[in-house]
Amino acid sequence: MSKGPNRVVVQSSKDFADAATSLLNKTTVIHISQEHIDNKIKQLVSWEETMAIPGIKKSHVVYCKANGEPSIYDNCLSTVPFIKLNHEKNDDDCDGRISIGDWCAVTYDGDNYPGEVTDRRGEDVEVSVMHRAGQYFKWPLTVDKIFYKPTSILKKITGPPVLVNVTSGSGILSEFPDFH
Repeated sequence: MSKGPNRVVVQSSKDFADAATSLLNKTTVIHISQEHIDNKIKQLVSWEETMAIPGIKKSHVVYCKANGEPSIYDNCLSTVPFIKLNHEKNDDDCDGRISIGDWCAVTYDGDNYPGEVTDRRGEDVEVSVMHRAGQYFKWPLTVDKIFYKPTSILKKITGPPVLVNVTSGSGILSEFPDFH
């Protein structure tokens, strides 16, 4: 950190912490180094095993029960969780029958999406999904591709999609006869 008249040049997080400490006398500033963060991440359980939770982006409060199970609430005054977690496998689950190149319907945050399977890692299936555009679907401008747990795979569908003779400002629209 270098100081000049009436200015402080900050070139790192440590410089920022030092500057904040010297300029804000009544404020406690704690610097956490990248090395410390990296060490803590290594100690945590892998996020690859974390289950996708429909509706999670609408939640504001998450408490961890004694058994490690999360309770998810929509606000801090709620007494009943608004998301019920279901760890049981769906009998109609088709994850074992889906291969790279197949098409399937997946659920994410309470919405359903059609997409093409692009990879598999164990039970998890990577799907590049299309987004709804009215009654049709289109490829998003930015690729929307993540790994889904078997519980988020709704069913295998016929693909690729049927192209519709309609275009929008962001691409050709498609439909899936067996997607509901």
